[in-house]
Amino acid sequence: MKEKDNSTGRAPRRWWAGLRWPHGAVLMPTLIATSIFKLVLLLPSVTDVVTRPWDAVRVVGFGVLVVTVAFQLTVTVAVLQGRHRSIRPRVLACVELAVSLPPLFLFGRSWAATPILGLSDVLVCTVGAARVLIVVVGLVAFVAGSARYYADVALVVQLGESGLAIMLFFSALRMAVFIRDLEAARTELARLAVADERLRVSRDLHDTIGQTLSVGLLKLELARRAPELAEQELGEVSALLREAMTSMQKVVADMRGAGLRREILGACSVLRSAGIATTATVGDVELGAEAEQVFGWVVREGATNVLRHSAATRCEITVQRRVDLVELAMRNDAPTLQDRGKWAPSGHNGLVGMRQRLANVGGRLSVRTDDDSYLLVASVPTKGGS
Repeated sequence: MKEKDNSTGRAPRRWWAGLRWPHGAVLMPTLIATSIFKLVLLLPSVTDVVTRPWDAVRVVGFGVLVVTVAFQLTVTVAVLQGRHRSIRPRVLACVELAVSLPPLFLFGRSWAATPILGLSDVLVCTVGAARVLIVVVGLVAFVAGSARYYADVALVVQLGESGLAIMLFFSALRMAVFIRDLEAARTELARLAVADERLRVSRDLHDTIGQTLSVGLLKLELARRAPELAEQELGEVSALLREAMTSMQKVVADMRGAGLRREILGACSVLRSAGIATTATVGDVELGAEAEQVFGWVVREGATNVLRHSAATRCEITVQRRVDLVELAMRNDAPTLQDRGKWAPSGHNGLVGMRQRLANVGGRLSVRTDDDSYLLVASVPTKGGS
């Protein structure tokens, strides 16, 4: 069983959520590259510690390196968890910076990298006046320490390189924050789209059937209390029940398809609210109720997949007639399947359900991916859709 978040009733988001494809395809190489760069910057410090004799200086240097690496990992995980602005990461970032500055004054210029890492973490974890104060103090101390070993042009070059490194590490962590926020927003939009549809259905049922059933119950109660009116009231209850049945059939018909165009409009609205430029073209086609219901379901599922499993910026929805079939196509500019460049007749996650529903009306589903697009095509024979 999945652990539930008591505040929302949903399963809590794991820290590695932002590392999954497609966002992980951008984030993972960046984190790996910056981690390697950090290790390269720390090599002079490591060499200095290893080559020193075992004395108090070596022990202190070793401790500084352990604290720097451990706190760097802790802050990175906090960023991926979305809690880098909480108290613990802030304190750890400040402690990391405070611990990393003294070795620059005491041990030599080979320790210039540790304050760079501490400053980048402080920039990510702190906000407001506290960030400005801590960063300014850290930079002043870093410049003062560097000035002991560099002069004139060499000092300017050193400070420029250090500034670029700080911004690189800061940008990598901020990108992780943005990617996580983007995934959370898209997941929430998909959840809200489903919740909105459920609310609409419940509202329709309440408005069309709830009142009729309430009146019917009152008339049955009246018939029980006044037997002389029973025949008249039961006749009216029978009429009300027939009206309720008609209303129910209308609601079901509306859910089935009245709305393929409405489903497309709803999908366009949700996708656009997520920042995905979406266009829709619906030709002059006719579908039976069952086929239109399936097409509507494909549109909803396809839009949900775009939101949850891609990094798309554009999406096109097209419905048109081709000789002896009606075809629904959804194309976006971010592939979501691993077997890119091939038509995929087999099932992938939610595609299995789409294929089964289409098969029930004689239709089929095809998916094609390449390096820069994802195309989903659902088709139903005209004889099966009429």
